[in-house]
Amino acid sequence: MKTAVQILVFVFIGVATMNTAKAQQEDTIFPPRYIGGEEARLRFLKSNLVYPQEAQDEGITGTVYVFFIVNEDGNVEQVELLRGIGGGCDEEAVRVAKMMPRWQPGKRGEKEIQRSYIMPIKFPLPNPDDPIEEEIFMRTEQPPKYLGGEEARLKFIQTNLVYPQEAREKGIQGTVYIGFVVEKDGSIEQIHLLKGISGDCDKEAARIVSMMPKWSPGSNRGKEVNVRYTMPIKFDLAAEKEKERMKAKQEKKKQKKNNKKASTSGVAKNVPNSKSLAELEQPPRYIGGDKARLEFLRENLVYPQEAKEKGIQGTVYVEFIVGKDGSLSDVKVLRGIGGGCDEEAIRVVTMMPKWYPGKREEKEVQRPYIMSIEFPMLEERGESDELIEEELIMVVEQVPKYPGGDEARLKFIQENLIYPQEAKDNGIQGTVYVGFAVEKDGSIGQVRLLRGIGGGCDTEAVRVVLMMPNWEPAQQRGKMVRCQYNMPIKFDLAAEKEKNNE
Repeated sequence: MKTAVQILVFVFIGVATMNTAKAQQEDTIFPPRYIGGEEARLRFLKSNLVYPQEAQDEGITGTVYVFFIVNEDGNVEQVELLRGIGGGCDEEAVRVAKMMPRWQPGKRGEKEIQRSYIMPIKFPLPNPDDPIEEEIFMRTEQPPKYLGGEEARLKFIQTNLVYPQEAREKGIQGTVYIGFVVEKDGSIEQIHLLKGISGDCDKEAARIVSMMPKWSPGSNRGKEVNVRYTMPIKFDLAAEKEKERMKAKQEKKKQKKNNKKASTSGVAKNVPNSKSLAELEQPPRYIGGDKARLEFLRENLVYPQEAKEKGIQGTVYVEFIVGKDGSLSDVKVLRGIGGGCDEEAIRVVTMMPKWYPGKREEKEVQRPYIMSIEFPMLEERGESDELIEEELIMVVEQVPKYPGGDEARLKFIQENLIYPQEAKDNGIQGTVYVGFAVEKDGSIGQVRLLRGIGGGCDTEAVRVVLMMPNWEPAQQRGKMVRCQYNMPIKFDLAAEKEKNNE
């Protein structure tokens, strides 16, 4: 009897162990791999990558980091530039990445899954006769450190990390692990994804790492060395909600103070907390996303003959209202270019099908939307939207500047901003965020509303941005580049009252 019981116990333990091992195997995630391995991937790059003449002439060398998705079929999709070096190398890296054949897709257990991948591409590619790269250490006597210490590193992440909207909507949270090398000079290189959680979190984590300033390098026997480092970056929905709650609380406190100040000047009390409303809102969206919207424009937009004959081209900015039911109304030109393009832009927008309406606290609401329409469409110029986006750099060595500096920029806004009457009547105040590109020649393009507060303030903020003169463009390695810029424009009732009393 005792022997039989012992046998049953051993069988039970054996089955439990096998089930545990099987469950662990099923949960194990394997990253995507180039078919044929690393050696085959490098051969593909050597066969297809061209070192741009511009980079050769200017002596530009370094590593371009490209981010992409390997889907369940092994196809490479959504290729984006993560960090570039200019001189035509960024565009060349993206071009070659898009040419790659199918990969071995990532797996969870035995099931193929879609996974992110970060690929470094060196310019120029190393030759077999080149000297062997210096050793990269896993452990050192003195490990590398973020300047200012661990607290400063965590603060940098907290300040710059943007929780992706897709991850919020799908309830995705967890920890992304990014590996990189801290070079002898403290620079961050060889950035790669070790473990991701999808929902655009992998890309955001890699973006944060690529933005980091130089570290204090690791050392052995008092000599600086290259050190491999693994960094976890946590995405926590509860912490994000708490962060937003604290921000709303601080804003409410500030708002209360402003209201108290305003009440002594004859401005009504109980001004609503506009920022908390803005944070709870979701903007309207074209059904099928931005790709489908561009496809609609391609199929329906006609480049007017008058514009062709006069050589008129550029961007028309159209404003309209997306109703609660997703229908479009009140279509009007915010900034036009003439030659029949303004009328054509309005015609095409009025043809559009219903959108997903904007939402406030999960309830459909009527919201304004500002859309840019290019004349002619990119295909007619022999260009692609992907190329335009690839050249738009987020992080640069020298940021773009308003002529005369920040003081002059604030003065321009103050002199040109008109506080909408609707916002005044309804006690609406807060900050509108407008995004735009500062082009290589300093002109302002791709203007879009990032976050609004309503009451006519969103349209007014965009109008003022469209009025701005050319900026001093951004620079990367001494060369002018296109750069993304986000600008807050504040609407303050108390300040408006003081302004009117002057």
